Amino acid sequence: MRNLRLLVAVVAIALLGGCGVFGQGVYDTPLPGGADVGSKPITLTADFEDVLDLVPQSSVRVDNVAVGRVSKIRLNEGGRSARVTLVVNRRTDLPAGTTARLQQTSLLGEKYVALVRPEQPVAGPALASGDRIGLAETSQAAEVEQVLGALSTVLNGGGIGQFQEISRELQKVSDGRPEEIRAFLTQVKGFVSTLDERKESITAAIDGLAKLSANLDKDRGKIESALDGLEPGMRVIADQRTQLVDMLRALDRLSAVTVRTLDRSQDDIVGSLKSLEPVITQLAKAGSDLPNSLEILLTYPFPDSVLGAIKGDYMNLFVVTNFRSLPAGCGAMGCSWPQVEDPNYPADPGAMRKGQARRLPNLLPPTSSPAPGSPSPTMPVPRKNAPKPKPSPSPSSSSSSSAPVPTALPQDGDE
Repeated sequence: MRNLRLLVAVVAIALLGGCGVFGQGVYDTPLPGGADVGSKPITLTADFEDVLDLVPQSSVRVDNVAVGRVSKIRLNEGGRSARVTLVVNRRTDLPAGTTARLQQTSLLGEKYVALVRPEQPVAGPALASGDRIGLAETSQAAEVEQVLGALSTVLNGGGIGQFQEISRELQKVSDGRPEEIRAFLTQVKGFVSTLDERKESITAAIDGLAKLSANLDKDRGKIESALDGLEPGMRVIADQRTQLVDMLRALDRLSAVTVRTLDRSQDDIVGSLKSLEPVITQLAKAGSDLPNSLEILLTYPFPDSVLGAIKGDYMNLFVVTNFRSLPAGCGAMGCSWPQVEDPNYPADPGAMRKGQARRLPNLLPPTSSPAPGSPSPTMPVPRKNAPKPKPSPSPSSSSSSSAPVPTALPQDGDE
């Protein structure tokens, strides 16, 4: 009897603990035979629009294998969705893109949360403790109540009464035209087969449109700015619509006149082109001779080869000439002193061939009477606009203004 009382007391204590008097409640106590979550499980949360009759301690499965349990269910702010806390074994592989779905073991079985991994790899880190699966990544299977409710809607005036009318209309459409309907179905079959063969291309095109839409969404501000900037231009075009139409009509008339003119002058144009044929033929035969001969045009009187000898942006030119006499023409070349004729220059050109030396006058203005036998001074470089020195008086003009300078004898024909 004493043992029976002790057993009743233990059971009562356990029931009180399960009601929350002791501990955290019976919902926090793992069920026998439940999933092994390990010593350090990860905690995830998932938002559902409707959790139906899901309760804590329901299992969490991956590929129909229990890997965790539901630890808590509560309403989100606003009361339009529920947040389910999941305790999952840390060793479970949950890559990025994993979704959650409410399912049940059988038609009348228990509910559980299925974690569905993506078919294609998704960039990003795997799920870790504290991550949340949002409403966009969660769903639920159709309930028996929902299926029966939809069926009752169809059976109770939801469309069954119209099936007979639909069937009669289809019979009227197909009556007398079986070949046309057969050809139409054949074309539909070919169309669907072609779509099935190109489903990868269609999927790639849809993915490309999705990326394009994402890029357009990122550049929404730029697109709006561009459209706002186009508005003044479109307004100007709308205001000048009459002038633009008149311009297009004028261009139409001009094109008509041009075509008519070309049609009438076609023979003359062809004749002119035929007349140009010999000239073009000779130019083609000339080849590179004509452009080579034009090279000296821009550098006349020097050919292009002289450009290699010019260093910098200038060129010195030296000219050597022989004069039979020194008239006053030296003054035209910049001499600023008086010119003196050489009295020793032979009047007979033949005397040059007999060995007579020619004496040139000294072009220096005399500053003083040189001593007899003294050398002649050095000739300076004449300066433009230099003042003319006054010659000093001397007994002899030839002795004071010139000094004998032996030069080479000119040859026949020298000037």
